[in-house]
Amino acid sequence: MTGGASGIGFACAQHIRAGGGDVALLDCDAEALEKAAAKMRVYGALCDVADADAVAGAVSGAGEAYLRSDVPLQRLGTPHEVASCVAFLASDQASYVTGATLTVDGGATLL
Repeated sequence: MTGGASGIGFACAQHIRAGGGDVALLDCDAEALEKAAAKMRVYGALCDVADADAVAGAVSGAGEAYLRSDVPLQRLGTPHEVASCVAFLASDQASYVTGATLTVDGGATLL
């Protein structure tokens, strides 16, 4: 969430966290970012949100932190892995599967 260390950005981040979501805060105010990150479990990255390269680097870092802490397989899934699951559900091999949800998340929902 850009500008998430204060104001409406922080309020939105708190709401997302309260619902169990993961949040990455991006802000160019180091002090505000540190205070915001101390108030809730988030990933904070100091960057100028107008600098596309800085934002990309911060998001990448936050994603890596998320993977280390919240995904047992500690990596992102590939499009092929997700497509394979969809293909299975659409195939005759899944003809007896009904009313089920197949979660493809590297084990993140187990935590």
